Amino acid sequence: MSDAAPAVDPHAPGRIGTRLLAVGLLGAGALIWFGWYASTKAEDEQNSAVAAATPVSVERIFDDFDRPNGPLETDQEASPVWSVLGTELLITDGNLESTGGDETSIAVTDPGWSDVSVGLVVGNVTPGSGLLFRFVDFNNHWSVVAAPEFATWNLVLTVNGEAVQSWPTGLTGTDSGTRLAVQAQGPEIQVFVNGLPVVRTVDPTFQPATVAGVLATPGAVASFDEFFAIESAVPGA
Repeated sequence: MSDAAPAVDPHAPGRIGTRLLAVGLLGAGALIWFGWYASTKAEDEQNSAVAAATPVSVERIFDDFDRPNGPLETDQEASPVWSVLGTELLITDGNLESTGGDETSIAVTDPGWSDVSVGLVVGNVTPGSGLLFRFVDFNNHWSVVAAPEFATWNLVLTVNGEAVQSWPTGLTGTDSGTRLAVQAQGPEIQVFVNGLPVVRTVDPTFQPATVAGVLATPGAVASFDEFFAIESAVPGA
């Protein structure tokens, strides 16, 4: 008499059903895992692409000029520290104003960053007045200035006191309360009016310069508010 276990037919209906169930469970598990993996990988790639394309704000300076009326202070203990060139500018009811004198008025501060976003709100708009950035000196700088007669702004490169290049923003309007901003990233410069991109150019002139501020032309009272500068850099750049 033999103690050997009876032979089992691998093709018996019960064995086939068990095998099919196991294969089905394994297949479903694999599909779930691959679906999760693909979804996670796509999400990670999307997040990485967004992070690579989005400037990261690192530091920020801001001045809303909300302090007692009087000349713009150049106190080295203030934040930000302002320097004034030409005719003085005044703090008037929470705004920075030019006096409308016979000379150009410039107020600048040094955030310390060449890759930067800078901006302000323009109150009283006057021809040739606006935002300064990548400022080297009185005669060498970039600016975004008003041309109210044409309902536009101009991105201007000034070299040795001459406007050597000018890019109009189109019919954006120059109303009181206009928000001007510039993002300078390496040689690329982009201008925004009321949050909308209007001009883009690539020019390395004065790229290392870190000073920014405001410009008011003679003969009329220009006013500004909510000046800001934000350091920006693309991750991995």
